Amino acid sequence: MHSIILKRKTYIILFLITLISNASAQSYQTTNLVFDSKVFGDYRNISVYLPPSYFASNATNYPVLYVLDTEVTNETVLSYFESEARLGTNIPEHIIVTVTLYPPSKFKPDLLPAVSIASSTSSQKVIDFFESELVPFIRRNYRASSYKTIGGQQYGGLFAAYASLVRPDLANGFIAIRPNLEWNNSFLKGLAKRTLKEQRDFKTNLFITSNQNKNKEAEDFMYAVAGGFLSRKHTSGFIILFVMLMLLVMRMELRSRKFGSVTYNGVPFALGVLAMPVCLYLISNYIPSNSNFQLRQFKEESNATTEVASYKWAMYRIFENSRIPDGRINKPSDVVNYKSKVLNYYGQLLPIPMEVWKKTIYANQDNHPLLSAIEYQVEQHLPQAHEDFNYLFCNLLIQQNKLQMAETVAVAYLRKNQYSYRNREVMARINYEKKLFDAALSDIQFSISMAKQQRARTYILSELEEIQRRIENRSTLQYKPESNIKRNYSAGFEPI
Repeated sequence: MHSIILKRKTYIILFLITLISNASAQSYQTTNLVFDSKVFGDYRNISVYLPPSYFASNATNYPVLYVLDTEVTNETVLSYFESEARLGTNIPEHIIVTVTLYPPSKFKPDLLPAVSIASSTSSQKVIDFFESELVPFIRRNYRASSYKTIGGQQYGGLFAAYASLVRPDLANGFIAIRPNLEWNNSFLKGLAKRTLKEQRDFKTNLFITSNQNKNKEAEDFMYAVAGGFLSRKHTSGFIILFVMLMLLVMRMELRSRKFGSVTYNGVPFALGVLAMPVCLYLISNYIPSNSNFQLRQFKEESNATTEVASYKWAMYRIFENSRIPDGRINKPSDVVNYKSKVLNYYGQLLPIPMEVWKKTIYANQDNHPLLSAIEYQVEQHLPQAHEDFNYLFCNLLIQQNKLQMAETVAVAYLRKNQYSYRNREVMARINYEKKLFDAALSDIQFSISMAKQQRARTYILSELEEIQRRIENRSTLQYKPESNIKRNYSAGFEPI
C-alpha cells in the first residue's frame, strides 16, 4: 500500500491505493481517495473508475457518472459498466466516481432535502460539494467531459430526485433508484408539483426506478409531476378561444339544422374542430417539452439487484440519441451526420462502441474502397474512434490474406501513433503471415510493453502473451473474438 499526499489550495487528497478488482474474466481498476472537503468540514471517501480505453489514447474525453450512496460501493455496478465497455453495444464508456457515504447513520442528514431555511438536514452541502469541489477536481485530474449524470439509491436516490428539481443544471441526468420518497410526509411530491406549476421553462432529466417494495411512492410522485404540469395557469386564453370556436361550430350546425350532420370521412366536423384547439393547447402548455420524467418498476428484481438493472435502463435512455441507426456506418457522409447529431444532443463527442465498427466492416467487407473512404471521414471527424476502425479494418484484410494492403493501412496509422499496442499487434500478425518471425516477435513484444504502460486490462495482456507464445512456437495464430469480424451483425442493438 502506497500513500501519496497531494496538497491543493482547498483540500488534501490522499491516494491510498489502486485497487485491482476481478469480475469473471475481466478486470477493472479503481483509485480510492480520501477527500478533505472544506464544504463538509471533514473527509469523504471517493472511488474513481477509469474505462478500459482510458490510457490507450489521449484523444477521448469521457462522460462521468457520479454515484452517491449510503452503502459500500456495489462492485456489480462497476462490473456491468466494464462488460458494457468491452462489448460496446449500448452505453458509451464512462468515468465513474463513487462517493461512499458510510456509515449511513453519520452521513444520511447530508442527503435529506431542506424543508425550511432553518433546517438542520440540508442537502445543499452535497450540492455545493459537487459544484465547487468534486466536479472541478475530476475535470482537472482526469479526461472528463462536461456531460455528467448523478445517481444513487434509497437516500442517495432521494437526493438525486431533489437535486433534479432544485438544481437541474447540476447534471445532465439524474437517476433515483428506490428513492425514499415517503420521507417527511412525501415532501418531494409537493415540491415537484409547485416547481413544475410555477416554472414554465423548467428543464430536467430524471429517471426513477423501483421494485415491488417501492412502487407506490414512485407512482405518487409521478402523479404529482403530472399535476404540476396540468395546474399551470394558462387557462384564460384557452377559454376565450374555446368559446369562440364553440360559437362558430354552433353556427355551422344550426345552418345544417342537424347537430353532427357536417362530417368528413364519417367523423363529425364539429368534433374535429373542437379537438384541434384542445390538442394544440395541451401540447403547447401542459406537455413538458423541456423536462423528461420516467419511471420504471423492476418487479422481478430484489433490493440487491435493482441497482444494476436501473443503471442499465436509465443510461440506455439517456444515451439513446448517441446510437447510430442500424448500429453501423453505411456511407462516408454518415460519419459527418452522426457527429452533428451527437454534438446537437450532448454538446460534445462521445466514445463510440467498438461494435459499431465491427458491424460497419462486416457489412462492407468486400468493398475496400468504401471502407477506406469511411476511415478517412472517421480520421477527420471522429479522431477518438480512428484507432478502433483502423485496427478492425487491418484484421479484416489479414483474414482476407491482403497482407500488403493491411500493412499499408497499419503503417499509415503508426506514423501518427507509434505507441498503439493494437496496431503493433497487427504488424506482428502481418509479419508472422509473411514468415518474418523475428520481426513478428519484436512487434508483439513491443505491443505487450505498450499495453502494460497503457494499463490495458488483464484479459488483453493475456491474449497478447498468447500470441507471443504462438509466434515463438510457430503455431497458427488464432484471432481474438474482439478482432474476428466474421459474425452476423445484421441485427441492430438489442433494446432494454
